[in-house]
Amino acid sequence: MFATAPFVSHAESELEIGYIGWKKDPRYSKSHLRKRLPLQPGGRPDAGAQLAINDSKFALLESGTSLNLQKKLIRKPEQLEETLQAYFDAGIAHVLLDLPVDMVARAAELAKGRPVLLYNVSAFEDTLRQRCDANLLHTIPSHRMLADALTQFLLDRKWKNLLVLKGTQPIDQAWNESFLASAKRLGLRIRDTRDFVLGTDPRNRSKNNIALLTKGKYDVVVVLDALAEFAALVPFQTQNARPVVGSAGLVPVAWHWSWERHGAPQLQNRFRKLAERDMNSIDWAAWVAVKSLVQTIQRVGNTDFNQINEFLRGDNLEVDTFKGASSSYRSWNGQLRQNLLLTDGRSVIERAPLTGFLHKTENMDTLGLGEQESACN
Repeated sequence: MFATAPFVSHAESELEIGYIGWKKDPRYSKSHLRKRLPLQPGGRPDAGAQLAINDSKFALLESGTSLNLQKKLIRKPEQLEETLQAYFDAGIAHVLLDLPVDMVARAAELAKGRPVLLYNVSAFEDTLRQRCDANLLHTIPSHRMLADALTQFLLDRKWKNLLVLKGTQPIDQAWNESFLASAKRLGLRIRDTRDFVLGTDPRNRSKNNIALLTKGKYDVVVVLDALAEFAALVPFQTQNARPVVGSAGLVPVAWHWSWERHGAPQLQNRFRKLAERDMNSIDWAAWVAVKSLVQTIQRVGNTDFNQINEFLRGDNLEVDTFKGASSSYRSWNGQLRQNLLLTDGRSVIERAPLTGFLHKTENMDTLGLGEQESACN
């Protein structure tokens, strides 16, 4: 069992941070990782969390606090409860969840009413943001945030007539619903929505032949493929010469290795030295989860859970994300507001929110469900 010592001002105190992943998570299969697909992991994001811990050593000197990461990879989803319970029994109050949507939701149920904060670092689904869990924070952007970054770009370029290609898996449907809502909010026109099917079955020829799928009149092809395996084939294969955005072509991400402003190259270089690969969105989400905790400990001066929880979810947190404007958690659904990057895979083309997209209180709230749209008031 892990134990945490009570905080004593200016005396050495170690704060344990938990991390839970699923050993058989298909996102981390070797064949999937080799493809280096956008919006997909490049490796386990505990490396991002460990980098933030390494970087915190000087920042936390005054509080006398050091951080330690306890990593658990469960073999079966049924082991989630016992793993979380072990963390609870050990007094670990901050746990990173690198899990699929249903397991994140289950973890939130198990943690309800306990003095613990869970940080979702890899599940994009908006349904998690509509659960209104008091102890669940999200550092990975939601599907709706990604969609809003895309639709802002499309409206800015005056590409208003869209052909949408979407997968048939539940996670693809979640991506599609978020994009349709975003397009409707900005007045973009969906000319047609067509399903694609992965594979070479001749019976599905009309649903996996890109030329057939992309017939018609439109300005841009939006491909919504959560796993990005079909999407990767779409650019330069469309019947008409049109740009491709979404899960391929121009892709909205939380982080990309080519971002060169606001100290990003230094962060990228430190991560590459630690993990021997480039940082991506999910790595960044784990990094910023720990960084937000570090900055909170600096401000409150101790590791008391109630003080940390109140400050993290309050209006005074300003997290340096290395993407520009400082970030904080939305009080209504626990989502970290943040800039997003639009990349073609080689460079960052644009940063969202784009210039001209304004909000009455916080321009970054043009990305994602606003307080009035949210089920969480």
